[in-house]
Amino acid sequence: MNPIQQRVRCGDKEILLETGRVAKQADGAAWLQACFARPPFAPLVDAGARLRYGSLALAELRALKDRAKAGFAPGQPHDSRLASIAAYFLAIAAALSHHQRCITSQPLVELRALLIDLATSVAEPWSSLLSEAAFVEPAG
Repeated sequence: MNPIQQRVRCGDKEILLETGRVAKQADGAAWLQACFARPPFAPLVDAGARLRYGSLALAELRALKDRAKAGFAPGQPHDSRLASIAAYFLAIAAALSHHQRCITSQPLVELRALLIDLATSVAEPWSSLLSEAAFVEPAG
């Protein structure tokens, strides 16, 4: 499986998103679990469960998204950039799924397509979180 590459604007930065890359790794789920213990997730206690079950406040999700954007900077190690991309989209998905709020300026049509693509590339429970978020109509 070749990764699908797509350029995404995140504020004033542009990142190259490669869906399928993490899914190809046999240890993708273990890699993501390990990411929850380090930046940009690191200040959060039990980040994975809190993202899944909706116990993060909207302000915490915005802060996670902003920390993740800082990890897109050129020169960051590849693994750190991937963790930042995961944090960015999981924070956005959790905000949509659990709070019905969109915390990014990404156009909703483009965001939905990205969330659906990502959902096909990751294991459960993250696939469900991302795909559910893609179909939420944000409040306000």
